Amino acid sequence: MAKDTKKQETPQVTPTMQKILDREEKMKKRNSGRTASEAVINVFRKHKAFSPKRAVQIDAFKDLPLSTSTISYTMANLIDQGVIMQSEDKKDYWFNEARWNELSKEVVRDYQLVFIVPLVVGLAVFVLIKFVFH
Repeated sequence: MAKDTKKQETPQVTPTMQKILDREEKMKKRNSGRTASEAVINVFRKHKAFSPKRAVQIDAFKDLPLSTSTISYTMANLIDQGVIMQSEDKKDYWFNEARWNELSKEVVRDYQLVFIVPLVVGLAVFVLIKFVFH
């Protein structure tokens, strides 16, 4: 008896399926490691919108892979923090790089305090227990 030596067939990928797979891969690469804030800020940087003269309108954000509600929520927070400035008619927006750098430093400092303060308090308690109560 002869063995069946047929190769196992791999499933055929149709052009439509390939487009779907390619789009999913592209979206993974585009979204990996990016926050909504970074995505919004990158739009300003791309358009060099650092002053009222170079301000962009809201349609500049239409190609972001984020929902409209996420974009509006993110922009509202950044406006409240002074990172994004808007014109008086609230149609044009620009990016305040100096304020963004200040805010970034504040966040880093706050996270450092969250970790350093408990470490120092724990060390002080350890020293008290070790040397004062023994």
